[in-house]
Amino acid sequence: MDDTPPEHAPEIFVPPSREARRLQAVAPRLTGDPGDTGAVRHLRDALVAPFTQLTFLSFDLQAFLFEVFHTTFVSRAGHLLGMVGVNLFLMAGFSALTAGIDGIDGGAVYAGALLCWYAAVSRDAELPGWWWAMVPVVGGLYGLSQGYLALTADAAWWASPWIWMLASAFLISLSHAPEPRLPPRAGDPHRWVSVPDFVLGEDRDHPPTLAARRALRVAAYPFIGLVDELWASPRLLPYNVLFLMFAAGYAPARRQELHDRATRAMAHGQPAVDFVGTGGGALLPRDG
Repeated sequence: MDDTPPEHAPEIFVPPSREARRLQAVAPRLTGDPGDTGAVRHLRDALVAPFTQLTFLSFDLQAFLFEVFHTTFVSRAGHLLGMVGVNLFLMAGFSALTAGIDGIDGGAVYAGALLCWYAAVSRDAELPGWWWAMVPVVGGLYGLSQGYLALTADAAWWASPWIWMLASAFLISLSHAPEPRLPPRAGDPHRWVSVPDFVLGEDRDHPPTLAARRALRVAAYPFIGLVDELWASPRLLPYNVLFLMFAAGYAPARRQELHDRATRAMAHGQPAVDFVGTGGGALLPRDG
């Protein structure tokens, strides 16, 4: 039984992708049982938006949530810089791991896999110029990763690319701090709310023990977010580039279409997190 409040009943702007429907079928508890109070519910809360974390070619949803979740300059800049860092240091780390294997460069394999992935996404989105823009970006990151390894070959432990990969993911997570509201599941299970309202209550009437527990939960978000952002960085790196391309005038009709959806949802006050539309934390209906 869906426990979503009536005022947050979902309105879906764009039909869910086939990939989203497959995820719904494969993981019904994770994506469709609001009454679950066990480990699956906690996992859904940690992921916040499982339909974007666990789909890889669903362009409309990824672009929608990229805009909805990152409304400040700090968040956008932090994601751009941090996701560049995560992918650069992943390439360096994979190259270091395979350094003793003849004919295999893990960093090059990772870079090639990214380009194949991004080709599939840009093809489905009908934005071929986006993929061509990602070729020099990924190639440049690979070149920088090799330069980093050469410069730090004899350096101490602190130069490990894995450490800087984690630092980059932590930067991304921290960049969410200026966002005005917590998304559903990060705070309230159904609604977007501000941190003060979540911790203290909208009428500032939460008892001290509840406020303290919620404050500790908020304090843990940067560390939970580190894992989420590390997972998200390969998937969302090209969206950082795409939105810069949009700002420079690329594909103006598509840019306006995507922006109108996000603006409409944010004007409603409760953008959905599982689909393109409104409803806050409302789960994607089985027949939506």
